[in-house]
Amino acid sequence: MKHPDATTIHQLIQKLEREDDISLKEADQIFSLFSKNSRKTILNPNSSYFDGALIESLTEWYEAVGEKIRKGKRGNFIFTIYLDYDKKFFNKLLLPARKALRERGKPEDSYNVITTDEKTHASFSSLFFSKNLPAYTSYALAPRFRYYETTCMRAGMFYYPVKTEKGILTISQFMKNMDNLSCCPVPVPHGHIASSFINGFFYVIAGAEVPQGPYDFDRIELKRFIIGSLMRRDNISCIAVSSSCFPKAAIFVEKDKAPFIKEAWNIPMDNVIEKTVQNNIISEKTAQKILKDQIVENFPTTKFMKACTEYFEQMVKMRIQWKSAQNTVENEEWWLEEIR
Repeated sequence: MKHPDATTIHQLIQKLEREDDISLKEADQIFSLFSKNSRKTILNPNSSYFDGALIESLTEWYEAVGEKIRKGKRGNFIFTIYLDYDKKFFNKLLLPARKALRERGKPEDSYNVITTDEKTHASFSSLFFSKNLPAYTSYALAPRFRYYETTCMRAGMFYYPVKTEKGILTISQFMKNMDNLSCCPVPVPHGHIASSFINGFFYVIAGAEVPQGPYDFDRIELKRFIIGSLMRRDNISCIAVSSSCFPKAAIFVEKDKAPFIKEAWNIPMDNVIEKTVQNNIISEKTAQKILKDQIVENFPTTKFMKACTEYFEQMVKMRIQWKSAQNTVENEEWWLEEIR
């Protein structure tokens, strides 16, 4: 693919301002500038092939892209954002677009990592490995089975059209066709990279033991281990999507399990920690350290996780029953209003 020059980039900026988007082919041309060879030559200030005029035009381009994202616009221009934080020079160049994507962009435009088990990964493999959707896969071994983590360094991975044996398809379309799955957003702690957060969560689901500490506690991090343990205990499988740059993630689980898992993420950890104190699982002093996100030595991990899993199950069931009863009351009030 022929790389665009500075003049072409300026023309595309004007088109973006005028039409709010560019074509997929034009987006591919801009993204091609981040190929391995281009990063070492025309985008490398230390190379004799460095193109300063092109860098200036790209700087203006990503400022324009950032502005469109902040205005709530979406389109092929999202596909021009390179996500790999490999050099400070590229980070500065892409900062306006990346910052806008993190602060104002749609979560699905930030997802560039999919975590799956062996069986599910085979279904996804053909969607990743095309020349325009560069991705690489690694896998981790857990006691029960291995799981795969596939990473793409191009924004908008979920909506990029890929030619497959079944025709042109996006990952989003593929996920929607999996009728047995439902999406559950995952609250990732501020300042955390979602893919790393999900990695620990998925590792527990896969069958690994929860790390024994010592812990520098974060209550939401603790919650991921508890929910992961709960899902492992009940054999609830999932597919996780996340960002390797921003705190944005979601999981897909069986539809009949989705209400339970969604509600589990809403359980306040303070209430759970209070119950562990009441039942002599941990001391009041340890509980205060957890609540203040302080380091805890000699933590009774196994006992604590077992108890918390039971508490979570009880609390989630109570919340679901309460919501069901609330809906029933509201329906009855409507019926009573009709006959008054």
